Amino acid sequence: MTVDSYTYCQPTDIQGLVGDIVPNRVFSGSTSPSLTDVEGTCNTIAAIIHAKLADEGYPLLTNAAMSSTYPLVQGFLKSLNIFGACSLILQAVPGMAIDPSDSDAPNARANQFKKQFNDGLKSIGGQVIDLLGMARTTRRTQRVTAVQNLDPVTGFHKDPFFYRGMNDIPGSRSLESP
Repeated sequence: MTVDSYTYCQPTDIQGLVGDIVPNRVFSGSTSPSLTDVEGTCNTIAAIIHAKLADEGYPLLTNAAMSSTYPLVQGFLKSLNIFGACSLILQAVPGMAIDPSDSDAPNARANQFKKQFNDGLKSIGGQVIDLLGMARTTRRTQRVTAVQNLDPVTGFHKDPFFYRGMNDIPGSRSLESP
């Protein structure tokens, strides 16, 4: 397996941050996790990033197209891809047991990478990508929703089930003065 053309990082990027979990800081076919596992993790995280980009209305470009067209965005997405992949890899390798109910427990590296990844995903929904120079192709407000008030059988107009003031009691007074 190799990394996809839509994946923003390489296994060598992961080796630099979490390579200490394997001998000689190099992922290979004989290490655990293997090079194939690391490549698959990079692809998985890239798919999550693409889902968020698509949901927010950004175009989905390959890594090569992104680096030539929007280099700042590509750098941001590369770091996001690295943080997410490091988090998943470290979660798969048992290194330290932490009691989740202990409020004074130290933050493991996996949790730190996971927090950076989640914060980056949230910022995609904000204006970070816009500020880095990439425009949205669609906006959530541009999605059209149609509602019909016609009965599918008769074709006549249907009254809504709920309407404003339906629970008002006749003859009662409002607490607000008219």
